[in-house]
Amino acid sequence: MLHQRIRLPAGDVLIHCGDFSNDGTEKECADFCRWVAAQPFKYKLLVCGNHDLPCDGNWYQEHWKEWHESFQSPGRVADMLEEAGITVMSSGYSLRIDGICFYGSPLQPRQPKTRRPMAFGKRRGIELKEEWAKIPTGVDVLLTHTPPANILDASDHAGRQGRSIGCEELAKAVSQRTDLSVHVFGHVHGGYGVHRTRKTCFINAASAAAPRGEDGLLNAPIVFDISRRSSNPAN
Repeated sequence: MLHQRIRLPAGDVLIHCGDFSNDGTEKECADFCRWVAAQPFKYKLLVCGNHDLPCDGNWYQEHWKEWHESFQSPGRVADMLEEAGITVMSSGYSLRIDGICFYGSPLQPRQPKTRRPMAFGKRRGIELKEEWAKIPTGVDVLLTHTPPANILDASDHAGRQGRSIGCEELAKAVSQRTDLSVHVFGHVHGGYGVHRTRKTCFINAASAAAPRGEDGLLNAPIVFDISRRSSNPAN
């Protein structure tokens, strides 16, 4: 797995914004969990991605035969992640660490109809608008799998190269916030990097660079510092 080749710098919080697996088999999850468990971070936060199929349990129950010859247990996958010390930031999950509020969601625009369905996909428009409306005030660090539209989201896939494929509703939601310091995401490998506005630092932390594969190029981990905030608790 690619993560075995990643060399992480020191830090307090390890953030992974999804696609820790190719298609979410229990074997892949076990490999990832062994790697994470060996990392010396006090906190380890994960927002799952569309490739982490069993992590979207109800969806997987319906679609697993489209991906796997044998059923991969969502329960066992969840147990492995917990035993590795990973906090899974499911939809609407918030966590305060040393006065800093983290909020996460794995939801994203669903795959085109020409492709097999994948985990955590929602229709563009009202479904995702309602999801991002749940983000409370006082969030310092937002963690999503999808990027917002037109921010570090240019596709590197053949036939769609350079096209913005992020979430329009997420872009609208974050543009209206005055309290968001950092927004971390992944999903679009060609968008790796950092973009700063007056209010927010946007980070596409996708590890796998193009061309992808077990021997493909890797992007460096991105480190950011954030000051503690004692006011504006999330509610």
